[in-house]
Amino acid sequence: MALRALSIPLPNGSRISVIHSLPFFLVHLAVLAVFFIPFHWYYLVACLGIFLVRMFFVTAGYHRYFSHRSFKTSRVFQFMIAFIAMTLFRPGPGPAFADAFRIFLVAHRLDYFG
Repeated sequence: MALRALSIPLPNGSRISVIHSLPFFLVHLAVLAVFFIPFHWYYLVACLGIFLVRMFFVTAGYHRYFSHRSFKTSRVFQFMIAFIAMTLFRPGPGPAFADAFRIFLVAHRLDYFG
């Protein structure tokens, strides 16, 4: 009953748990820390570097390998390609990795062949 008191009722009868939503709010609140951390160029370089690596794996992995089979690679490297590319737009925890991967492949193949 205590958890029910820590939830927000919705018009459709369901409830939003404040405790389960707390990590979501804290991550978004943490963005404000940027105003209290001194700027260093290596922060920007690291951010751009990580972004470019992940974009490469989306392009080379999702697009060229999984959609077109443009090259051959090992099973381990296939997993690495999919995992690193997925970190760029992962929709959520758990099976979302497979869901994001399947959504990309289906949408891309429909775009070419649909």
